Amino acid sequence: AKNTIRLAKKARELSVEHISSLKSRVFGEIVAAEKICKHFIKHNKKEFTKIQQVREKLNSAYEAFDREDYMIAREKVFEIVTICRSGMPSKKTSKVKIKDKVKICNKKPTVFYKVKKGDCLINIAKDKKIFDDPWLWLLIYKANRDQIRNPHYIYVGQKLFIPRNVQPADISSIRREAKSLIKNQQ
Repeated sequence: AKNTIRLAKKARELSVEHISSLKSRVFGEIVAAEKICKHFIKHNKKEFTKIQQVREKLNSAYEAFDREDYMIAREKVFEIVTICRSGMPSKKTSKVKIKDKVKICNKKPTVFYKVKKGDCLINIAKDKKIFDDPWLWLLIYKANRDQIRNPHYIYVGQKLFIPRNVQPADISSIRREAKSLIKNQQ
């Protein structure tokens, strides 16, 4: 029985690591696709229908990522790249592979935070490198529901995903929701 429990714990750790790894890879791919979109829009200003398609697909990729539907997000990234490549004016840009773009994006600062002793979601959100706003703790909680069952309990060594694709309109609603949750607990 002890061996079975140990193996189950090990399997859970591996699946959490796999999901975290997948999450960071997909996020890097979406960021790369966003750069490709900007380049496409800059060089194809007269192709309004394609520009609209690209923007819609990028938004749906971010929405799928927020829903934690990473495979759909990847499909949308592939569709974006396909549309952009079909309308690129020069041969030089069409030879660039999506993997090369993703490698460039992955060199940016990491979007994960490793929990240290004494940390809580409010203090993590308050950190200047993260959000510089304690009321955005709810973003971290929602992005890591696979690891955090209760927002009051996080554990040393946990790797928490920090969402970076937050729209300004969403920030005010997240703040209100976080404040109301804390108010209801008191």
